[in-house]
Amino acid sequence: MWRPRGALRSLSNMAEELVLRERLGSACVVTLNNPAKLNALNLRMATKLRDIWVEEDKDDSCGLLILKGAGEKAFCAGGDVVGVRNSAIRDPSEREVAPEEFFRVEYQFDQRVAVNTLPQVSLWHGIVMGGGVGASVHGLVRVASEKTMFAMPETQIGLFPDVGGSFWMPRLMHGPAMGMYLGLTGTRLFAKDLLFAGIATHYCPVELMPRLEELLVERSSPELRSSPEAVNDMVAECLSSLGAGAISQAGDEPCALESALPFIQEIFGDAFHSAFDNFERGPGHAGVAGVEALLDGLDAAASQSDDASKQQWAQSTQSTLSRMSPTSLRLTTEYLVHGLKHSSIDECLQMEFRLGKRSVEPDGDFVEGVRALLVDKDKKPNWRAPPSAEELALFFAPLDPSDELTFIS
Repeated sequence: MWRPRGALRSLSNMAEELVLRERLGSACVVTLNNPAKLNALNLRMATKLRDIWVEEDKDDSCGLLILKGAGEKAFCAGGDVVGVRNSAIRDPSEREVAPEEFFRVEYQFDQRVAVNTLPQVSLWHGIVMGGGVGASVHGLVRVASEKTMFAMPETQIGLFPDVGGSFWMPRLMHGPAMGMYLGLTGTRLFAKDLLFAGIATHYCPVELMPRLEELLVERSSPELRSSPEAVNDMVAECLSSLGAGAISQAGDEPCALESALPFIQEIFGDAFHSAFDNFERGPGHAGVAGVEALLDGLDAAASQSDDASKQQWAQSTQSTLSRMSPTSLRLTTEYLVHGLKHSSIDECLQMEFRLGKRSVEPDGDFVEGVRALLVDKDKKPNWRAPPSAEELALFFAPLDPSDELTFIS
């Protein structure tokens, strides 16, 4: 089992800590230490991570921040959505904390990942989902392995791909169609897919990741803070010295995302353009028009295409989307257009907080989706009817100023 060097050996009480921090020279190594729950984040963990990122960024003697997960299965499998649901359905007078407070602290942490001058290297050695994406994807270096499984499956639980997804998804190297595809379908990605999409920056076999970590610690220096290029070069040199870094080491399987790219760009691309073109009509119209165009495009490809592989892909995608919350599909499509128009991660996270706060209402699809998938596990959610543009617009309206998301400096 992968454990942080020194911490568990020297301080037995730290074994009970959910987030471990260890300073090794000029490097800070942070371990998500909740392997029994696949290192999923809860409010306590998110708070501690946010505070560590603020503290370390202010320490000029620290040159590198390394983030990893304990255990062999997961980097971080998401956030404690069951806990958020439990808070949402509880009588407000009996709540210890409002359900949206988890999102508030988590997004404050995600913002620090994005804006810190301290370079971050995330070692994706297993499952990377939801909150684990937010904890790492905005950082400088993301190292995938043959064991990495990455997904943003929030539309399956009546939410949306949050943690800053509205910022990075429409800016992927293959265009906003790729972000729309990943955000709506929750498709699982593996090492080759992640490198192809530009979500992962490097590759390392999982058996060599502990040694990669050691080399990064050894070569860390405060000067790295001023040169992202030097950090990338250092990671590449460390991988080269280990005989690692070649994507061919990930196995012989083809890159599924690359194979599907022409279909994604055509069908999801047309749908995103429809959403974008309808944005000026007012809030909500982009989401409704974009999903309508997407479903029409998939229906045509599934029933009329002469290309058997395209037809099969369209039918499979239709089946996937049919299981997702209709509200989440439209909300995600709308927020991707907003996100592309917003110029900063701060604006995107503030928008996402508004959506998150309104998504966790007791009668909403989030409560029902989590129930069906993670509580009762019957996988039979009773989704609300698809929203109109006017109904969708209500999610995006400003909150009371005292409720809006602010950030820690």
